[in-house]
Amino acid sequence: MPRQLAAGFFIVRRLGIIGKSFGAVKAFAFANELQLFCLGLFSPATYFFERGNLNVTLSKKYCDITKLSDLVLPNSYIQNIKTPVLIIHGNQDTTIPFSNSQSMMDLLRTEKKELFVVEGADHSMKEVKYSDLAFNKMAEFFKEVYSRK
Repeated sequence: MPRQLAAGFFIVRRLGIIGKSFGAVKAFAFANELQLFCLGLFSPATYFFERGNLNVTLSKKYCDITKLSDLVLPNSYIQNIKTPVLIIHGNQDTTIPFSNSQSMMDLLRTEKKELFVVEGADHSMKEVKYSDLAFNKMAEFFKEVYSRK
């Protein structure tokens, strides 16, 4: 996406990004570099490296990660974000602990921030009752943010 941004394919001040797990870490990095319009995150994999939760990372499932430092998100990135942020996280997530998202909320200094808890959901939120709730909340957030500005 950076190539498309540099080429002017997007109006950054109207660009919102949604990221899940490791994708949420990349979304935080984009939001730190650019002044995005809004940021929606599902179960962000922040603090993953520090918690020593590397068994998942070393599996073939995540072989596209080029180096372990890609998993580290400096606190300053989070503190510098000024755009509205919604974090959605299942309270039964054993891959990325719910407490990670609670810590993110403490670090975020943006005026508009919300942590939405999906009671009973794990990291995948693959059960329809959880995914529907999460996706509907995310859609509601984006509609609300875009209608304000």
